[in-house]
Order: sequence, then C-alpha cells, then structure tokens
Amino acid sequence: MNDRARHFTEKLPFVDWERRYTQRYEEYVYQRVQSASVEQVSRDEYLSWDQIQGIFNHQFSLKKKMIGKK
Repeated sequence: MNDRARHFTEKLPFVDWERRYTQRYEEYVYQRVQSASVEQVSRDEYLSWDQIQGIFNHQFSLKKKMIGKK
C-alpha cells in the first residue's frame, strides 16, 4: 500500500468551488462589513484582514453580476 495520503474533493451545493467558507457564512461576513469595519469583523471572526476583504470582494462581485443579469 502506498504511504502517500490520498485527497479528494467533493462538490457541495452550499460551498462555491475553490472557496473555503460556506455561502451562508460569506453572506454573513459581507453583511457585517456593511455595518462595521473590516478590522472589527476580522477581530470578531478571528480571521485576517485579507480574508475578510477577500470574502467581501467575492460577495460584492457576485451581487454585481446578479444585478447585471436583471
């Protein structure tokens, strides 16, 4: 038997491909940044500033695309 670990990826409907967080959590973070600073949300959620900013930017671009489809 091979000693190397085998990894697989499963597509889940509530997690966007190649994202680390659920869609629901990213939406929650996006909404929090609407009423608080990225720094405050970062402290509250124990994530880096870059992680919070990345989530916010991703959600913003998704919402922008949805508006463009209407």
